Amino acid sequence: MNIDLDLSIDKMLATICIRLQEGEALPTVEELKQYLAKGGINYGIDEKALEQAIKNPGSIIAVAKGESPTEPIDGVVEYKFPLKTEIKPKEDKSGNVDYFDLGFVFNVKAGDLLATKTPPVEGKPGHDVTGKVLMPKKPFNPKFVAGKGAKLSEDGLSIFAEVAGTPRLIDGRVVVLQTLDVDKDVDFATGNIVFNGSVNIRGSVLSGFSVEADGDVIIAGIVEEATVKAKGNVIIRSGFEGGAKGLLQAGKSVNVKFVHNGKVFAGEDVLIESEAFFSRITAGNKIIMQGRNSQITGGNVEAGMEIRCRAIGSYKHTKTLVSAGVVPGLREKLEGVTNRIKSIEAQIKKAKELEEKFLYLKKRQKENFPQAQAEALENVQKTIESYINQKESLQKVKEEIIKTKEERKGGRIISDIIYPGVVVTIADISQEIKEEIRGANVRIEEGELKFY
Repeated sequence: MNIDLDLSIDKMLATICIRLQEGEALPTVEELKQYLAKGGINYGIDEKALEQAIKNPGSIIAVAKGESPTEPIDGVVEYKFPLKTEIKPKEDKSGNVDYFDLGFVFNVKAGDLLATKTPPVEGKPGHDVTGKVLMPKKPFNPKFVAGKGAKLSEDGLSIFAEVAGTPRLIDGRVVVLQTLDVDKDVDFATGNIVFNGSVNIRGSVLSGFSVEADGDVIIAGIVEEATVKAKGNVIIRSGFEGGAKGLLQAGKSVNVKFVHNGKVFAGEDVLIESEAFFSRITAGNKIIMQGRNSQITGGNVEAGMEIRCRAIGSYKHTKTLVSAGVVPGLREKLEGVTNRIKSIEAQIKKAKELEEKFLYLKKRQKENFPQAQAEALENVQKTIESYINQKESLQKVKEEIIKTKEERKGGRIISDIIYPGVVVTIADISQEIKEEIRGANVRIEEGELKFY
């Protein structure tokens, strides 16, 4: 008896063919197993296939099959922010396209999810028919690292923002940038910019566009008839050509080379290198014109404490309003609080009249005083108490406003030259200048303006 044993090149399949001579007995399954073992086949042997080979001598039967290793599953990272900025005009539901809103910046706040990772799954080893272990390929394990401004979750499968800003993938690290660098003009190539951190613009901000930031805004070029708002500082290396709609607004200070026909509002100081022409400028603290030839001409300039400038007005007697010791909106706030107090006093008077009526009825009816009226009396008394508390709170606010107004009488205006046509105001005392004044230090003394 001859048994032909064949092994595939990859050793994943073994076949046999039983060739009997006349009168020879068929082998048993166990004898075939022993034969395969002598041939080095010891894995994946199929006993039913061996029985089939015995029943069908002369036929080639596959009696052992190897097991391939299972394919591994690569790890996957899903980013929750665009890896590449897609500049595209925003379109509303009606199909209107806003070419000023291009989605140039993707903002996140602290705690926002930035990326998730699905970990790789190892493949299972296999075997060939000789019993050799076949190792699977290693799965791809993508880099998943939190950089500055980001943090990795405890399980290592999520990255969150630690700070507000814009997320980026830099050298395989997820980071959150708190300063947005714009190396071009803000125009139709960028659209309007709204950012959770600070913005550094190496170009200019062109007419019709806007920049808003939770931090500072620094602009190397010029600002045209545009809007720039920052909760921090606004710093413009060149000037501001405001036009009809241009606006600079800072929670802290504004620093600019010049201002022409613009509106500027700063919670703290406004620092201008050269001139401010026909502009509305308001500062919570000081307005300092820093240059040798600095000049305020035309417009309305208000500072909470002090204005310093070489020249105010012009030889042409241009109408120019300058005010120090003024808190923007304080007068209107005082009027509003006063009117509210008067309104509450009127409500208290009405409620007390109603209370007196109920008390009169209660005194007369005694035990027969209806329960519904007793409850109504209680509600009226609670209302009176609420109104009185409101009035007391508003009275404290009013006192603080009056105190602030008194403190601001220490405001002053300092200038080398004040031309005729200028209206000078300290706190709530104003005076129009009729003749040129040189070396002026204007302040309030004994209830009137004094020029030193």
